[in-house]
Amino acid sequence: MSFTVVVVTWNGAQWIDNCLQSILNQENDPNIILVDNGSSDDTVERANRILEDNGSKAGSSTILRLNRNLGFPTGANRGMAAALKADPDLIGILLLNQDAHLEPGALHAFSRFMEKNSKAGALGARILYPDRTSLQHAGGYLEHPRMVGLHFGHHEPVDEEKFSEAREVDYVTGAAMMLRAECLRDLGLFEELFSPGYYEDVELCQRFIHNEWSVWYVPEATVIHAESTSFSDRDLRLRLSHRNRLIFALPHFLKAATAEKFLNAESHFLINDAHHDEVRAISGAALDVLILLPAAINARIGKTHIDTEGKDQVRQVLVSLRDACRKILAPSPNKGQ
Repeated sequence: MSFTVVVVTWNGAQWIDNCLQSILNQENDPNIILVDNGSSDDTVERANRILEDNGSKAGSSTILRLNRNLGFPTGANRGMAAALKADPDLIGILLLNQDAHLEPGALHAFSRFMEKNSKAGALGARILYPDRTSLQHAGGYLEHPRMVGLHFGHHEPVDEEKFSEAREVDYVTGAAMMLRAECLRDLGLFEELFSPGYYEDVELCQRFIHNEWSVWYVPEATVIHAESTSFSDRDLRLRLSHRNRLIFALPHFLKAATAEKFLNAESHFLINDAHHDEVRAISGAALDVLILLPAAINARIGKTHIDTEGKDQVRQVLVSLRDACRKILAPSPNKGQ
């Protein structure tokens, strides 16, 4: 079976050796496409050296250099498009973050599962933190009605019995996800509006599921991942994550009943659970989506599936959310007296 591994890099010199070597150590000898998002360090030079030194193992290796950082979804799309074009018989594409590495046998576990399960469109790994004592990801699920993407097993101690069974899930993380080439050809790649990142993997997996493909967690494939090293600014990470969550949730705002459930749940979270920095992030995210609304509606709902009333309904949900945030953030009238 023919597979390609796509790695998107950005200033990843400290991780790229380990990442690429873990791919080269897999028994399947996959093709490798590295997409560099305009790194200013020596990521590309280090990658070139590793691939040249392992020519017989590296299969057909390609490095695509972009002039600037276009974000993970866009960079991944460049790599996946190149892989699909290069190999008409391609079975699957494994996306792997630069700060992740495959444990021995991971790619074989993915390929074996995909071969046995013809309707499996996306597969996710058992992902551990670098200390190998805690889980990062054992498949993902959506928490309704806020449409929050969460990981099974997140930060739980590693237990060889727990999460040891393959199962269908709502989504798998883009940090290490195997995608069936047939699905990508038929249903498209990542929605690039989610760049620089977050929720592009959720949306793609949900697109597969809504088109009668399945998404699976495969525990036999183990990956070690540092997590979120490309987004070191916590405030930016929060705002981007919530912005993309709101973009993903847009179709649920069309119906008054689901919109009301969303706003009620969001208000409860803001009042009872969110710290002020997260309230600020959600407020800013709602504003960002309002600014992006025409493009966001087109990407998530489609111009032909929404009328003026529907657009107004979606806009009002975002305005109401922003107003709720601003009310919480407003200084108390008695403050300082």
